[in-house]
Amino acid sequence: MRAFQITEFSNDTRYASAVARVRALETQLLSKQKLYRMAEKPDWQGVLDELRATDYSEPLSAARSAIDIERALLQVLKQRYRTIHELAIEPALTRAIISWHDFDNLKILLKQKWSDSSRQLPLSDLGLIDPEALKNALNNQDSLPHPLKDVYGKILQDYEENRSLFRAEMLIDCWYLNYIRETFEGCNIPFLKFFIHYRIDLIKIQMMLRWRGWNEEAQFPRELFPIGGFLADDRLSALGSNGWDKISPLLQFSPYANLVSDTSEKIQSGSDLWLLERRSDDFLTEFCKLSHYTAFGVEPLFAFLWVSLQEFRNVQLIVTTKKTGVSPENIKPRLREAYA
Repeated sequence: MRAFQITEFSNDTRYASAVARVRALETQLLSKQKLYRMAEKPDWQGVLDELRATDYSEPLSAARSAIDIERALLQVLKQRYRTIHELAIEPALTRAIISWHDFDNLKILLKQKWSDSSRQLPLSDLGLIDPEALKNALNNQDSLPHPLKDVYGKILQDYEENRSLFRAEMLIDCWYLNYIRETFEGCNIPFLKFFIHYRIDLIKIQMMLRWRGWNEEAQFPRELFPIGGFLADDRLSALGSNGWDKISPLLQFSPYANLVSDTSEKIQSGSDLWLLERRSDDFLTEFCKLSHYTAFGVEPLFAFLWVSLQEFRNVQLIVTTKKTGVSPENIKPRLREAYA
């Protein structure tokens, strides 16, 4: 495990029973070995068999197709979200985390509105706002709840000025991170503060490298960066102005040294952005494992929310690739780190 710079937890004894409940839920998380066995199954029916003796057993009992499995996965994730939200003494913290799905739905709806494609992308019902209600609210900005109301207004203004869907998507990510950072800093819990600043750094690195792949000649617009993070501005700027061979050395003495250590050339071609994203998520999962060292506080609840989302993505990836006949050798490297 990396030597993360955190030495204290909130130790809020009000969460004693909640943490005990989370520890019981953690025993139901899928191990790396289980995920690999699922990846090795020849088809989605084999994946279903592997999942029957897990937390997914009851929702999967009526599954007759790959689509049924995905619905069952969503049902499990929604139940976990609901349980953690009910256990939280400070629900504003869990609401800030879960609202990511609302921001992502906003991004999808605006992409459909402003692009030439007639393809209808599916919306997530894992957020705090019903997707249909969000869709209808876009015609009446005043009916949107905070913070989406302010974000939507700013996005409309920026799109009128720049006509860039790429900018709009990055700004939504930026403003979500600003929102969750403000929420976490207000609670004065070191674990949450470190998590969000690590995540902001990782998103900034991804933004910079995506921008270089998309428009290498233009300077990255700094207003797209979320506020916060541990990396100095000059180091981030250097990621955008130096050669691709200098990216790994620039991060060498940071917590993110392994992020792009062997992928610069593939990231440049755009073929390995998935690996950059997976390693970023794995970094945060490893950080969340620190919550094992406290018996009190909101930290284990937060960590369980994060790793449940990563598990959902893993199983969804396996099911989806089984429908298209992808080999286990190509599935396993894309799986995110297991928490169990």
